Formats: sequence, structure tokens, C-alpha cells
Amino acid sequence: MIKKIFAKYKKYIIFSSILIIFIILLITGLSVNNTKIIIINNYNFEPNEIEITEGVRVVWVNLDIEPHNANPENDNQEKISLIPRNAGPLQTFSYKFTEKGEYRYYCTIHPYMKGKITVYSK
Repeated sequence: MIKKIFAKYKKYIIFSSILIIFIILLITGLSVNNTKIIIINNYNFEPNEIEITEGVRVVWVNLDIEPHNANPENDNQEKISLIPRNAGPLQTFSYKFTEKGEYRYYCTIHPYMKGKITVYSK
């Protein structure tokens, strides 16, 4: 009986386990090898504001069941597409920030989802 239940819900159990691991990494503020992780969860960028130095790569991990992206909020901002296309569930995208400045971004699919990355000189 337990084997049948596990087999039926195996993908949900795996997804939940991965989600728990990423949440733990988020809470501990993972920043390894000049990399910072932003989790997309429950229609939020978590954390929605980070401060980094030049040369740090930011990785977005989508844990929602909906696709998301991250695009510049201000047309005057440097034209970068942080997540160039819609990131589906469990997909990751990254961008290496090489110039100091303030980068505000939002999800064009869900415009209320916003974030900010402040990049300082080394």
C-alpha cells in the first residue's frame, strides 16, 4: 500500500524535497563562489533586494508552477534581460553583473513581481 502511494506521488515528493532544500539555502543566504541565488516562489523574488559587488553572478531558480522572467523596470536602465525567456518550473537562469549600479527588474507576466539588485565596486 505504501509503495503504491509513494509511486503515485513520487514526483510531488521529489519536488517538495527540492523546494525545502532551496528554501534552506535561501534562509541561510547562500553566496558561494561569487554567486548569489534568488528563489522565485509563490509569485515573489526571494530575496527581492540584494547587494553584491561587481563580478558576482546572480542565479534565479523558479520554484513556482508558473513561468516567470526578469526584465529591466526602467527603460533608461542598461538594456539587459536578466532572464531572457520565461523560466518554467525548476528552471534556472543567471546573469553576471560586471558594472556597478542599481538594477530594478520585474516579471512581465506578473508585473507585481519586482526586485532590485545593487552592485557596488570591488
